[in-house]
Amino acid sequence: MKLTTSFRKKFRVGNKVKKVAKPGRFRLSISRSSKNITAQIIDDSKNITLLSASSIEKEIKNGPKVNKTELSKLVAEKFLTAGTLGILALGIIAFGIGTAAGVIMAKIMNLFVKDKINPLIGAAGVSAVPMAARVANKVGLQYNSQNFLLMHAMGPNVAGVIGSAVAAGIMIKLLA
Repeated sequence: MKLTTSFRKKFRVGNKVKKVAKPGRFRLSISRSSKNITAQIIDDSKNITLLSASSIEKEIKNGPKVNKTELSKLVAEKFLTAGTLGILALGIIAFGIGTAAGVIMAKIMNLFVKDKINPLIGAAGVSAVPMAARVANKVGLQYNSQNFLLMHAMGPNVAGVIGSAVAAGIMIKLLA
């Protein structure tokens, strides 16, 4: 079967995009024809469109003509809703509570054990692998240049990931 030129070009471009796509990073695709304009936010790792806006939609079609910049603003407005901002705020609060709880637990453990534990290791229990461990190591090195915490911080860091997965599974089971 011989492929058409347009199909080969589409396949080639798609493969190039997949090669440079980074996990957790989304792509903004804007398409324009003579009659309408469309913007999409695409997750290439999962091959799904997360959000789209088009000049064909009712609220846009009835208004004045839109260009690429205005359509991109409309996509952003669709994304930045109260629900999305609430999720972001809850995430920031959860990271703060997780970090503080880890430090407090390490300090409480130090009351009962003979070999003291650096409280920064408790701060690495947040499941942002490996960033939380790196930050704990960097802060520890600022105060003491002989304080290498990275490998010690990875233990609670991985435990935080496992705990988050278990908590997510329980929440999905209870809410489903």
